Amino acid sequence: MKRADCPICACSSRIIIFLRERCLLMANLGLSLLSALGLYYANALIFNKTTNILLWESLSKILLVTLVSFLFLVLLRIADEFKDIESDKVLFPNRCLPAGRVKYSDVTILAVIALIVFIIINLIFTKSLILFLALMIYAFLFYKYFFLPKLISNNLLLALITHNPITFVFHLYLFSFFTDNPFATESLLIAVVMWISGLSWEVSRKIRVEGDETDYVTYSKIFGVRKAAVVPLLALAVQAGILIFLIPKIIYIILCVYVLYLLSILNFICWPSSKKASKLELLTEIYVTLIILFVIAIGIGVGVGVII
Repeated sequence: MKRADCPICACSSRIIIFLRERCLLMANLGLSLLSALGLYYANALIFNKTTNILLWESLSKILLVTLVSFLFLVLLRIADEFKDIESDKVLFPNRCLPAGRVKYSDVTILAVIALIVFIIINLIFTKSLILFLALMIYAFLFYKYFFLPKLISNNLLLALITHNPITFVFHLYLFSFFTDNPFATESLLIAVVMWISGLSWEVSRKIRVEGDETDYVTYSKIFGVRKAAVVPLLALAVQAGILIFLIPKIIYIILCVYVLYLLSILNFICWPSSKKASKLELLTEIYVTLIILFVIAIGIGVGVGVII
């Protein structure tokens, strides 16, 4: 039998297309690893824990958190694809699912496999069954539009308010793999820090200047271009304050990076343009990535005794 005639091979090929195009396979794997390392070193810095990622105990936790993080991101992506079936046909007809290059049955198979693996891993390794169950319940409500599909799906702001906090629950759940007390104030604040990163990215990627607006609903349509750009700016200022409170060693680095981000956003607010608007998402991604990398770097520095 030729590979093209093999149903399993054909399905696998289409799933790979979906993972590459819609799940951004390598990018989300990298993001999951970066988040795991960031949370690992944040826990060490906040709670004065010794670190050595060469030890299997530490390395295994980092790899485990990377895996569950990636699996959950895939499940969220799939949930979004099914929620947006009708709107994607109109707004994004060239995406792999509405274009027919990948079947919805393929994605269902992927979802079932990812969910089974995710549940099995958590039943064996999770340190907080409460947070795991809370995450699963929230994810189910997320998928069902909190049983108010007509109300929420047609209101971007309401969707943000109801859906975006899953980032907080998700990262508190991830942090529970590293910390002894996931419900401590410091743990909750770290989850807020990660939540703000997700919130800022979500808003910044849906800002367009007036001439570029389409039927696709954006935050710039709701708030106006300038006011929408202020949202991630203020949110990340709050995040910087929380990080400085939790990890005082990061104060000078985070202030320098934030000032650069501030100047970039102010440049857009004062002189908005299509070119600048298209770079807001990337600017926010770079800022958030740099902050996590600096936390990791400081954690490593403290661990080897270079930073006191």
